[in-house]
Amino acid sequence: MATKALSPEWAEFFDIPPNYTTNYASAASPTAKLSLSAAPTSIAQGGSTAMTASVTYPNGSAASRVAVNFPSGGKEVGSAVTGTNGQAALAYTPTAAGTYSLTADLASAPSVASNAVCLTVTSNVTPTPPPTPTPTSSNAMLYAVVVVAVIVLVAALLALTRGARRASSQQLTSETK
Repeated sequence: MATKALSPEWAEFFDIPPNYTTNYASAASPTAKLSLSAAPTSIAQGGSTAMTASVTYPNGSAASRVAVNFPSGGKEVGSAVTGTNGQAALAYTPTAAGTYSLTADLASAPSVASNAVCLTVTSNVTPTPPPTPTPTSSNAMLYAVVVVAVIVLVAALLALTRGARRASSQQLTSETK
């Protein structure tokens, strides 16, 4: 943690003794560590994930009052400030299905970036089945031809069957005589 004396102008404005010092999170320090987690990492469209950024100093202590940005795809989706535990949290609800690469960076030092967390958003839209085809004029014509062909075949089979019966009954009557 770094120590900085207040400027005399600010000390006078706030009625603070000029030799007073304050601790602040040196977010610009390239040695600050930033890590990101998200839960869950797979959601349905319309759902949200809880992103948590943790900022620590090189000695492992938590960095409080540090502004953290949460970008995704080059666009900031939100920001938060770390609490005394060094964590900043943000609920994120993507608007479209897809795969997102979530990161965090320090507002005062964008070069201090976190690890990337992959978020998968699945579509909850059920695809509509293709419509059932309706008979067209060519389909109706094909149907009519098939029906006529079946009728002709049935009639031919009946005629053959009748002819065969006549022939066998004539043969029986001639043998009995």
